[in-house]
Parts: sequence; structure tokens; C-alpha cells
Amino acid sequence: MKGIYHIWKRAIPLEVCNRLMEEATHLPEMQGTTGSKGDNHDASGVTNIDVRNSTVRWIPINIPRYKWIYEYIDGFIQIANKQMFGVDLWGPQQMQYTEYNGSGTHYNWHMDTDMMDPFTMEHRKLSAVIILNSKKEFKGGAFEIQGHEHVKNEFGEQGDMIIFPSFMRHRVKKLTKGVRHSLVIWYGGPKWR
Repeated sequence: MKGIYHIWKRAIPLEVCNRLMEEATHLPEMQGTTGSKGDNHDASGVTNIDVRNSTVRWIPINIPRYKWIYEYIDGFIQIANKQMFGVDLWGPQQMQYTEYNGSGTHYNWHMDTDMMDPFTMEHRKLSAVIILNSKKEFKGGAFEIQGHEHVKNEFGEQGDMIIFPSFMRHRVKKLTKGVRHSLVIWYGGPKWR
């Protein structure tokens, strides 16, 4: 690996951000959980608003209506992996549209992969976050990678994308006002060795 993260400033144009937010309104909303495994997103995680207080909508991976979203993001992931990370990837996992709505919503320090899970043959290798709405619409909600908290100064404008290894601990700090919309993408691959 050549670095810990890769930031694409304004990677996603405003009209695409708006389209992503519009598409998400057609999907069922649920409370964000921690520790979910596989594609059973509605039942396998734990709800603990002290750790995570947000709502999510899952963007189906195999439905034609949403295929363009996966194709649009894939190029960024492939380029970042080639230039920065060089990990073995199998492809995307189901995307998550995440909404932090109001004061106190957040997601404490966590990793996006469980490298100690002996039952899986796939690990999340790369994670990506895209900010979909303007910073003028919310206060707080900074994204940080542990040990690299300065990331919050580089990443956070509408359309920005950050890509990082899924084993890096990261968080979304508490909002103090407004609503923060984001898209979270994971790419899986063979188990870490």
C-alpha cells in the first residue's frame, strides 16, 4: 500500500448526488445497526444508538434500476486500488445510503470488516464514503480515520469521495444540526492473510 486513504475531491457531480438522494427515497428506511453479516441487513446487526445513531437504506446490487450506481462508483474504486492499495478485490457488496438526521446522530469508532470471523471466505477490503449533500445543510458530522483525524479538513464537501482499507478504524462525529446524507460502499475480496 502506498497510503492509508485516497480522496477524490468533487468526484461526484451535484446532479449525480441529487439523483442518488432521489433514488434512495424509493427504498425502505431502517435504523442503522452494528455487526451485521452477509446480506441479511435487517436482522443480523445490533441496534445501539450509543454506538451508532443513523438510518440506512440498502441499494440492491442486482436490480437494473440501480445498476448505474454501481457502475458509476466502480471506476473510482478500481483506479484508487491500482494507484494506492493493490489489494485483491472480487467486487462490490450492497451499498448503504446513510442519513444522519439531527443533533446527536453519529457513528463511533469502528472497522468495516471482521478479520477474526472464521466463518467467512470473503473480507471487506476497501471502504468508500461519498458525501451527497452540501455542508451548508448540516453542522458537525465530520468523518475521521483514527490516527489521521486531519482527514476531516480534506474530506467533507458535497461530491467528495474517500476510499480506505476497511480495517482502518473510523467514525462520523456527532451532528449538531441538520441532515447529512452519504453513500457507503464496500468492496470484498479473499480473506486477509
